[in-house]
Amino acid sequence: MKCFRANPRTAGILERLAHPSTRATISDICELTGTAGLSLGVIHGGEVIHQSHFGYRDVDKKVGPNANSTYHVGSMSKAMVAASFASLVHKGKLSWSTPLKELVPEYADPATVTRLAELKSEANIEDLLAMRTGLPTANGLWVQQCQQLLVPKTETARIFGLLEPQHKFRLKMSYCNWSYALAGEILERLAGSSLEQSTKGLRYDRLGLGTTTFGDPAEDNHVTAYMTLTDRSPLAVPCPPLRSGRLLAAAGAAESSLTDLLTYYKALLKAAADQKESGKTETEGSPFFDVQYLWGPRAVINEHSHYGLGWVVTELPGQGGLVGVNSYESPRGLPTIAKGIPEPVQLVYHNGAMAGALSAVYLLPETQTGIVVLSNTFALCDAPDWIAQFLVEASQNARTHHVNTRKILAEERTLGAKPRELSKYVGRYYNSIGNFYLDVAVHGDNGLRMTTQGYPFVHYDLSHYHYDVFAGDCDRDAETRRTIYPQWSPNFHRISSHQLQISLCKRLFKVCYRGYVAVGLLTGGARIFDGYSASEK
Repeated sequence: MKCFRANPRTAGILERLAHPSTRATISDICELTGTAGLSLGVIHGGEVIHQSHFGYRDVDKKVGPNANSTYHVGSMSKAMVAASFASLVHKGKLSWSTPLKELVPEYADPATVTRLAELKSEANIEDLLAMRTGLPTANGLWVQQCQQLLVPKTETARIFGLLEPQHKFRLKMSYCNWSYALAGEILERLAGSSLEQSTKGLRYDRLGLGTTTFGDPAEDNHVTAYMTLTDRSPLAVPCPPLRSGRLLAAAGAAESSLTDLLTYYKALLKAAADQKESGKTETEGSPFFDVQYLWGPRAVINEHSHYGLGWVVTELPGQGGLVGVNSYESPRGLPTIAKGIPEPVQLVYHNGAMAGALSAVYLLPETQTGIVVLSNTFALCDAPDWIAQFLVEASQNARTHHVNTRKILAEERTLGAKPRELSKYVGRYYNSIGNFYLDVAVHGDNGLRMTTQGYPFVHYDLSHYHYDVFAGDCDRDAETRRTIYPQWSPNFHRISSHQLQISLCKRLFKVCYRGYVAVGLLTGGARIFDGYSASEK
């Protein structure tokens, strides 16, 4: 643990952070969630006042993390990309309202078909960064198992155009990593360099950051990635696959250390305060531009929170973690942070989550306070988020979701409803633009195996559920051993790799649930896969 000498303003918070009960609570959260290694730091009054480290960056070697250990930060990358766009807007390279059709060649092509018509008309870069297009998450189109990227980067614009809206355009925030995938490619074109070089040139070099990268990190002092089994033991898994030059890098490829991130967020808080006071969009010597715009209400999340550009913004008392794992993982819902404070306080935050990593950053601009929590484990719940909230005020955890999901699936099954002959389901099934396919074959005596994009290790073994519906078992540990990103919502399980429902419909291999006709494995509930067999192509 490393602490810093505090001025009188920070003495109280420093005393609370250094209290043995604080470290004990954080250690308990790590133990209960099965978090292998974790680093945290606190900024207050614009100064770094506290750092602590827990567990191991490498469990087998019993080596702990330190302030310079490099972690995957997942979707905390989004705010970094949005800030890079703010730099380009400041330089006049584009405006927030520049239409995508002027930035994406595919959307200027009359032959390109998009399910969201606005992509070829009024949609702009701000719509991407605020994730307010109404398009679905569709994470299964880029990764499913074993950290294998499923499509090349060149397909980004076409796949994004293929997604079918689940909400009206600009109605609300609809979390979609593909929005940032496309934004990253636009950033590369405008900056004339790779995502790694463009982000470094726009900001990182000016802050003197030594470990932060969207590219290949240094192997020395890099954390090992883990996922947690239900007995709370860590299982080493391949590192997250996102990198500059690959698919979806702008959505979550950044890696950094506690030292770098504390420097980064300290500079961001300082620029935000200066620009708010001056009314200007720049701060002398700072790489951050128009921070108040980045934190402004660009898309509604709920009545209390909005999404800016790469950030969630709300007021305390209120809920955090709305874009993190705990938002859907917690059976009792999210806690209210900072109950009883005398007046509302602005909270700006974001979570990061990938198979093998969880992270969180919480900022309280009014007091120049920042909390950064990094871990190398996709644990039984989102420990960095709970710890960040605990360091603001509160913490919780949950562990029993898969048991509940199995119970619901069993209750909703229609017994005695028989399938067709298994051979009727066999074939290769493409999406409507031919850049994504599923192979279905008979497997064993009474089952099917569905393989994605020709990767033999990315497959799902299915047994009959009812009627024309087949199901894969919902076993968290089995999924963890194949590096499958966990999902606990019963509805998601029914249409995802955790609980596939496959139906024969007009000779098309599809997944059906409550009116949706979709490959839920790819969508989480929105229709984006109009399959057809190879013989029909």
